[in-house]
Amino acid sequence: MGSVVDACGVCNGTGDCVVSCNATLGPEFVFDCAGVCGGTALVDACGMCTGGSTGITPNVFLDACGVCFGGNAGLDSCGVCGGLNADKDACQICYGENAALDACGICFGSGRFVDACGVCFGNSSSCAGCDMVPNSGLELDACGVCGGQSTCTSTDSDAAKRRKQFSILVTGVSAVSAVVLALCLAALLRCKRQHSRRKYVAMRKASQAAIAPSGRVAILISDVQSSTMLWESYSSDMMVAIEEHDRIFRQALDKFRGYVIRTEGDSYVVAFQDTEDALNAAVQIQHDLMDALWPPAILHDKRLPSDARDSPDALWHGLRVRMGIAVCQPTLTFDERTLRFTYSGQAMAYAQTVGDSGTGGQVVVDAEVAAIAPNRVDRLGVFADALSHRFELFQARLGKLSGRKYNKKLRGLTRADP
Repeated sequence: MGSVVDACGVCNGTGDCVVSCNATLGPEFVFDCAGVCGGTALVDACGMCTGGSTGITPNVFLDACGVCFGGNAGLDSCGVCGGLNADKDACQICYGENAALDACGICFGSGRFVDACGVCFGNSSSCAGCDMVPNSGLELDACGVCGGQSTCTSTDSDAAKRRKQFSILVTGVSAVSAVVLALCLAALLRCKRQHSRRKYVAMRKASQAAIAPSGRVAILISDVQSSTMLWESYSSDMMVAIEEHDRIFRQALDKFRGYVIRTEGDSYVVAFQDTEDALNAAVQIQHDLMDALWPPAILHDKRLPSDARDSPDALWHGLRVRMGIAVCQPTLTFDERTLRFTYSGQAMAYAQTVGDSGTGGQVVVDAEVAAIAPNRVDRLGVFADALSHRFELFQARLGKLSGRKYNKKLRGLTRADP
């Protein structure tokens, strides 16, 4: 017991086998974990060589919960390791102690559901007097008079009883009538709202039908290259960058009459009635992206290097956006929830394949686009997808950006011609 193995692998040894990496400096100089003679790098708690010449802070990969490479996954919303949000109150506020809970048990309710009688969700009737005024304190006297002094004579007692009974009957009938009237008004209001909604939906459908491309249309699909990596590395800078990206898209789509079908994160799906409008919009966007002002973190990323914007041969600057344009005939359906037309069917699957095939900064188009603008495209060849569907594809010429080099392999496709 208590025995240890020395650096030479000898039980209870003295480590005499260790040879100095620099005898002139002394026998104690050995290589550290980074391979530096006499270095100070050490293996930290996560088994990583840190400190010294590595430039890595020791235990930098240890999260707040003491887990290596944990990414603070064990922290709950209140910042407690393994806390399982137990410190949240009924209103989901950390350490709130239900201070935001009102007397009716409503979070942030501020007591607005308490009636005049102090009853939660009441109708102020529990403390109403015979005059139906809350907290008035008035009662029917012996003569059936609300707030009276019972001054009627004994000979009038029968009449008083009849008046009292009549008063109760009238009150009951009034209450029932009020309920029936309220129900009728609610039903009438609901019908009116439904009618107004149908009228508004019909009006919106007509206005959207006037601007939504139909029949054979050009579908442009875009996506930012390596966006996930950029978001993980520069989340705050990417928020600024995507705002600029969206501004550029909106400006070009307004100019060339593009109908936005949907946006998914930093991806756009747009329909054009005129195919040349789609091509013009794509080229305009690529040029505007090149000229935009991007956050420095995006420009200095070594994985997607940018050229100086004012350089005469600059080809890359900022976000790289791939685009694809395909001509097809999708099915149009008006969505009453979004009040816009949706485009669906096998045609959209075809357009998606073309849209996904390129790389950042490239505009890939199908044969029908190329036939309309043959002098503005270069042929890439014939390609096939996993289901053996064949696509003859081209890439748009981008004017001053035509010197860009792209991956010869298209994403999700294999070459089908020699």
